[in-house]
Amino acid sequence: MRRIILSLAAVSLIFAFAGCRACKVRDEAMIGSQKAPLKVGFMPSAEKGVMDASSKIITDELAKNSGLIIEPVLAKNYVELVDGLASKKIDVAFINPLGSLLAQDWAKAEPAFQLLEENGKMNYRSAIIARNDSGIKAIEDLNGRTFVYSDPYSMAGYLMPLYVFTDKKIAPKLTTFAGSYSDVVEQVYSGKADAGAIYFLERDPDGRIHDGRVKLVNKYPDMIDKVSVIFTSDLIPSPPVVFRYDLNPALKEKMKRSLGLIGLEPNVVSALGAMYDSRGLAVANTADFDKIRDVLKKLGKNIEEVVPGAVEFYRKHLWDVAPAY
Repeated sequence: MRRIILSLAAVSLIFAFAGCRACKVRDEAMIGSQKAPLKVGFMPSAEKGVMDASSKIITDELAKNSGLIIEPVLAKNYVELVDGLASKKIDVAFINPLGSLLAQDWAKAEPAFQLLEENGKMNYRSAIIARNDSGIKAIEDLNGRTFVYSDPYSMAGYLMPLYVFTDKKIAPKLTTFAGSYSDVVEQVYSGKADAGAIYFLERDPDGRIHDGRVKLVNKYPDMIDKVSVIFTSDLIPSPPVVFRYDLNPALKEKMKRSLGLIGLEPNVVSALGAMYDSRGLAVANTADFDKIRDVLKKLGKNIEEVVPGAVEFYRKHLWDVAPAY
């Protein structure tokens, strides 16, 4: 795929070269100063007011610990984060697992930390839920039934269940996208869909759940009695914090040290919890992200088939990204 795109775009590189040489970029030597603040990007996962306040807490703590001038960047979606990393407008990014795959491939971004999930671990699972009165007790029962995914950019809400269906030759009658985990749960609870995909973490010893149903338990007190998990996937790595590959090494080490220092501080944990339901940060296990690639390979899909618009994104940023190879 990469070679094909490079071949198709080779002629336009001559013109792209002149244009990109004229592009306005920050002075690398000044990054972290008042004139060129270091930019930390955050993927959206909560209402804007929460994102504004929480991201500021984190960047303020980073600035205090590193001595650098740091600004938060609230992205509209994770593709915007990949864009920022590729074009050097973002230096560090809190991004989702599938987005990190694109960031590694197209911006040579490096996972450095991962969010700790609610259970304190660095991984989670995809789960399939169904109403107890639906007659669906195992995923084989989904043949010929209606199924709802969360969104096409979600590991737990789309890619993993798609892989499981392909592997086990499960063929739902109709599949749709709800847009969020809570909307998936709403549709299954109300009977609009026979089953759906959500994220999943193991229960606490006292029985408290940590999955896509948790935010609706107060709204629907009988939720846990009526909607059950019938299947859980293999482990998925938790969302990472990535660094653009060509960030000044001294700055990179300073930021890594600072993230390590603040990752479990109460106010930072509170901010991460408000944004991402996280309990802090831990050093990334980079090998775990190869599992995402393995899923794509086993599905026989390229990234464009999983993430619509990926090739167009790559063409747009070809000159920015090509020197990284």
